[in-house]
Amino acid sequence: MQSEEKIVVILLVMASLSLLVSYLTFLPESEYQEYSDSAEIGDWVQAEGIIREARTTDTGGHLILYIQDGEGRRIKIFVPEGAEMRSSLNLGERIVLRGRVSEYRGEREIVVDSEEIDRVE
Repeated sequence: MQSEEKIVVILLVMASLSLLVSYLTFLPESEYQEYSDSAEIGDWVQAEGIIREARTTDTGGHLILYIQDGEGRRIKIFVPEGAEMRSSLNLGERIVLRGRVSEYRGEREIVVDSEEIDRVE
């Protein structure tokens, strides 16, 4: 094998390994588990509930929602840079969302992208 061919093979292997590591690190699992008190920090979860509170943060333009699920739990939802969604969500509206369990200042929350929130009819 020529030295140029060896370099190409090495670069292809490195690129393939980089893609594999990125896939395993950054993409959520294909199935979300239903949110529960036993969900671990970092788990990908799905939750459904009624919006009981919605506010934007003082800095950063983030949205914080509190929903009440079917079991009566109050669940904090954090939507990074989601302040523009505030006007399109109504208190009492039922939503379903998907995100990752996190903790901020000792309080559990689900961090979601705005496109991972859907209304339930």
